Amino acid sequence: MFLLISPILYMLIDSLEASIVFFIIIYIVNPHINNLIAKLLPISEDHIVYNAYAHSFMPSTQLLIFILGIVLYFCARKLKGQNIRNKKLLSYSLLVFGSFLLFGQIILPSSLYNFQDREMFALYFFIIILSQAISGTIIIDNHVFRFIGRYSYGIYLFQFIWFNIYDNYLSPMVSSTYDWIAKFAISVIALLVISYSLTRFYDTPLQKLANVK
Repeated sequence: MFLLISPILYMLIDSLEASIVFFIIIYIVNPHINNLIAKLLPISEDHIVYNAYAHSFMPSTQLLIFILGIVLYFCARKLKGQNIRNKKLLSYSLLVFGSFLLFGQIILPSSLYNFQDREMFALYFFIIILSQAISGTIIIDNHVFRFIGRYSYGIYLFQFIWFNIYDNYLSPMVSSTYDWIAKFAISVIALLVISYSLTRFYDTPLQKLANVK
């Protein structure tokens, strides 16, 4: 879906101002679009699968996050080369602020008016990434996070499959009060291994083969 609409969006949104206006429009109309789609789509016999799709994977539910990413791109481009006073202080302040909000969202999920919990996560990550666009900090801009970022696309592709495997087969083995810590640590390592293997032994050779041709 996004592959189809992306070229249109990139033609319409060509500046920071346009991206902000488009974000506000989507913020207003998107809940109505989702409600309309929910009425038009037949409910599956498996309500869990239907709700998981309708509230997490349906393109319209991700549209606001997608547009927020475009706003972030234009913000970062606008900030590049700007002479900002005390940019290190501003960067660390936004980083700490965004991190505290993100931690609070993990511990106690919340939402604002017309902002769902997944969109709250996107908003807090927006603040954190924006802080790095102002000035990179060693906490975020380091070899570990760069390595994870390099293979993040593979992580994104396989996360849903992996978490289903984890919840069905591994979760009972590590069940404890701090199960979410074990789940996070194991999942990061496993998904990095999967993504690295996919990139190293499948994607990279295919790209080299394509370049040869």
